[in-house]
Amino acid sequence: MTRQLPLIQTQSRLSLFWRYWLASSLSGVGLSIASVAFPLVAVVTLGSSPLELGIVAAASNIGWLLLGLPAGVIAERFALKRVQISMDLLRLLVIAAIVAMWATGVLSIWSLVVAGFVVSCADVLFDVANSTYLPSIIDDDELEQRNSLMSATHAVASTGGPALGGVMAGILGPVLTLATTGIGYLASAFIFSGFPSVDAAATGKERTYRSLIGEGVRHVFSHPVLRPTTILAAVLNFAVGAQAALVAVFLVRELDVNVAVVGLLLAFDGVGALIGAAIATTMIRRLGSARTTLQAAWATTAGCILLAVALPGWGLSAFAAGSVLAGAGAVVVSITTRSYRQRETPPELLGRVMATVRFISWGCLPLGSLIAGILAQTTTPKISLVVIGVASAAAPLIFALSAVGRVTDLNDVEP
Repeated sequence: MTRQLPLIQTQSRLSLFWRYWLASSLSGVGLSIASVAFPLVAVVTLGSSPLELGIVAAASNIGWLLLGLPAGVIAERFALKRVQISMDLLRLLVIAAIVAMWATGVLSIWSLVVAGFVVSCADVLFDVANSTYLPSIIDDDELEQRNSLMSATHAVASTGGPALGGVMAGILGPVLTLATTGIGYLASAFIFSGFPSVDAAATGKERTYRSLIGEGVRHVFSHPVLRPTTILAAVLNFAVGAQAALVAVFLVRELDVNVAVVGLLLAFDGVGALIGAAIATTMIRRLGSARTTLQAAWATTAGCILLAVALPGWGLSAFAAGSVLAGAGAVVVSITTRSYRQRETPPELLGRVMATVRFISWGCLPLGSLIAGILAQTTTPKISLVVIGVASAAAPLIFALSAVGRVTDLNDVEP
């Protein structure tokens, strides 16, 4: 096993992990509430069209395309704690600005686009620094277990956050609901302020950003495991981004679902994520990480198709079931691939490898959102969701045809 960062040598490492977990969880709750509040501000408060909703969704994820690659170098050149706190506070300020514009009657779809863009960029830097920090407070042999716990916690936040956000939006309105997400960012920043400072492995500050970024990209694309798992994540995230842009307008305008119920339906994705986090370790132990990844990818595709064929009334159960299946599959894929990267990546490359993978995979989120918005504008949200679900089958097919698709465990393929 490869040790990415020096372990913090202190008897309070366990305490540090739980504080890390708490800070990340509080921030995650805010993100989950925002995931339903943001599109509802566009749909309900501003009366946006499907294309405008797609643009908002794209702006809210485009940070990975713009900062995904340099984020790894930035995380390696600054104290990780400083990056985490700064990005929490920046997101808090943006949320406050949205509320202020709404209160003064100047909030527009384009101000929402700009806000989504800034928050997206802050998300990128925070996420890379946060993921790079984790291996410094736990042992290598605990990575899958701790990643499963983090995924389970994220699943709980994803389940409760949208449901709570939907209920709050029905009572407070979408904008004031969005305002409450700032509490999570503020609490996260406060907790991280008490952490010891950890620098990522030295990269040689005399080297240029371009050469450092290029080294990370070459490592990912020349690696027989990182390359196919990154492509797998990219295709699945393209579908996820496309669906995220359309599910709100699909449920509200085509299936005539009220705002509070939208939040409850979106929470089923979190239920699936919680199930995925709970079964991931057992699946890996019984099937091997490679086979687990492939089966989880097929489950994600099946869920994407199922939720797209939902109908009004009892037909909404198809949306709920599809969300559970897709959420479970996506989280299992995330756990197997993320744990492999954290465990096997050389110490001096970890931040850049994490950033490169997320630049490619998460960078597909805004592309999916934008294309979905254009497709829905020319057809309907339902037809667009069906097309996207079927297209997502490319992810497990590509993985199955690669070297890792023919082995039991990801470690069975020699780098």
